[in-house]
Amino acid sequence: MPALFVEQLTVIDCSYLDSYNLVLGASWIVDVELEGILNEQGMLFDFALAKKVIKEVIDNTVDHKLLVPQKSDYLESSHNMEAISIKFEPPAIGSLKMVAPGASVAFIPSEEIEIKVVEEFLQQVIIEHLPDNIESIKISLKEEEIAGVSYQYSHGLKQHGGNCQRIAHGHRSAIKILKDGVRNSVLEKQWAELFHASYLAYKEDVIEYVTIADIDYIVFSYDATQGRFELTIPKDICILLETETTVENIAVYIYESLVAIDQNHQYKVYAYEGVGKGAMVNELI
Repeated sequence: MPALFVEQLTVIDCSYLDSYNLVLGASWIVDVELEGILNEQGMLFDFALAKKVIKEVIDNTVDHKLLVPQKSDYLESSHNMEAISIKFEPPAIGSLKMVAPGASVAFIPSEEIEIKVVEEFLQQVIIEHLPDNIESIKISLKEEEIAGVSYQYSHGLKQHGGNCQRIAHGHRSAIKILKDGVRNSVLEKQWAELFHASYLAYKEDVIEYVTIADIDYIVFSYDATQGRFELTIPKDICILLETETTVENIAVYIYESLVAIDQNHQYKVYAYEGVGKGAMVNELI
């Protein structure tokens, strides 16, 4: 049977609830295969249309959202016309609570969020939006091959006009640090370990510090164009910045921290945001 394939059709940047790390950012490269019967033009589906339709469904379904394992025993959720409330409380590591507009959450019918589960979920959703001659679709998600270390973080950008304003979305990112023109794997590892499974936040968005069952939490809240967002998350996994947590400001934060410790060397920081994009800093103006 004829098959059409599109490699690296798009990248999904999201976060997901995890029983061991609580919340993890992810960046998945999307490959697609379509099988079916050729149409009167001798085609399965025009490449341009296929890419547009599939990307639009993916963007609306999982991209820049918090993926929630709907069948998890650790999950409680409710919703009304204005918002969805989520509480996720796996053993021993504390809980995450979020109240946010419904569009910022994707419920996945599983006990855990795994790549295979998300692939199957997307296949079921996307096939409903394809022409009748398409009989099957295969979605393959993969992480970027990174030469060096990476970390998975979550954040939200209240001033962003698009979906980055959602308070719990994230990325899997690489980091490169040059010290006196030479790449320094020790520093890269230190920063990757610090940022891994973290929540990066703007200090201005903190509304409360609370202690529940001997665990310290920070409550973040802000209003954005999509609605009101609130997140309660363990303090131990939070990293607070004096600025919005854009990738540009993350790069500056790392650079300033390095220079504050050692001013006798020249540094260049490449902070990535997901796949193939990011910000670089080698001096401060």
